Formats: sequence, C-alpha cells, structure tokens
Amino acid sequence: MGHDRYHVTNIVHDVEVKGQRHLVEVGASDPTFHPIPLDFEEESPVYQESYLTYRFKLGRNDLQRFHVIGESDSDSSLLEDHTHPTNWRLISEMDIATDRDLDYFKEPMSYVFNALPRPKLKMFDEGMFAMIYENGKMVYIRDNHLYLERNDNTGERRVLWSTDEVLEAYSRFMPMIPHEKTLLGLKNRNLVFPPWDEDKCVTV
Repeated sequence: MGHDRYHVTNIVHDVEVKGQRHLVEVGASDPTFHPIPLDFEEESPVYQESYLTYRFKLGRNDLQRFHVIGESDSDSSLLEDHTHPTNWRLISEMDIATDRDLDYFKEPMSYVFNALPRPKLKMFDEGMFAMIYENGKMVYIRDNHLYLERNDNTGERRVLWSTDEVLEAYSRFMPMIPHEKTLLGLKNRNLVFPPWDEDKCVTV
C-alpha cells in the first residue's frame, strides 16, 4: 500500500513435507483462518472466508496478496494506488525470502500508527476497537459502534448508546478482554455518546 514494512507475517517451513512452506497470518484483522500452502507455481487458488474473497501471487522472493473489493466498498479509496480493471485489489507485498527480527519493523510501524497523515490509512485512525471471528463471522467493536457479520456475509452496524452498552458488548463478544482493560480504554478514549434514538435502538 505504498508503505514499506507495515505488515508482519510468518512463513512456516517443513510442516508436513521437507521444503514445504506455509503462510501463517497471526493477529491480522483479515479472516485468514488457515495456513496457506505456498506450493502453487504463480497464482494461488481463490479463497473465501467470512466476508472476504482473496488470493495470492507468488514471485521469486515475494508474495502479493489480493482482495476482491466492490466498487462501493467504503475502504476502496484506501487502495487507489493499486487500482485494477477488475474488483481484485493489491493489498500487500511481502518479502518471503528474508527472515527479519522484530526490530526491523519498529520504526516504520511507529510511523504508520502514529505519524502517517490521515485519512490516508483510515483503519489506523485513533480509536478503541477490537475484532474477533465468532464461528467464522466477524464481530467488530469500534468506539460506540458494533459491527456484526450476517449469515450472508453482509454487515450490520449497531450504535451503542452508553458506556454500559459498550461494556455489555465487550463482555458478550470479547470476554477474553479483562473488564478493567475495557474500562481503562473507555477512560482514555473519553467517548461522547449521541442522544438516544428509540427508532434506531437495537438490542445487543
């Protein structure tokens, strides 16, 4: 996406067969639920997980990741540097030939999260957010909004009208996050809640 060293991934060797390689995404927000075998010659099969359709293109030393993004997708403007005549968009290019220490990523990641001009990368804007995939479906809490993936892979957005509703959403969908951490995040974020609207109120 035009910014070097902003994504850390894992290449795992010799899992099943000597010389075999797998891409293992750990902690990424994109739904890549399984190791991806890098045994294809140039282009991978097309994968469909949760709301996302994606594939890879393999070079001698690099791996490119592509997502299908609809023209109406609100985040498509983030990818304007990689426009493509189809709905496939280049998301990232990964050096898979060189092992790196984590310190290699410290300076550029600090820039992306703290100094990159907004709204160039809107997903890195300041905010309190958490994401999990429950039974393969996305649950995403951002400040006072709750996003739930439906069975047809479309999304539903719900407004959380108070601190209690935010805490209830975290307790229900993110029970692994300690209650004290959620309270601290709310205190640091200092959220301002909109006036309650009965017509728009949906039970969490």
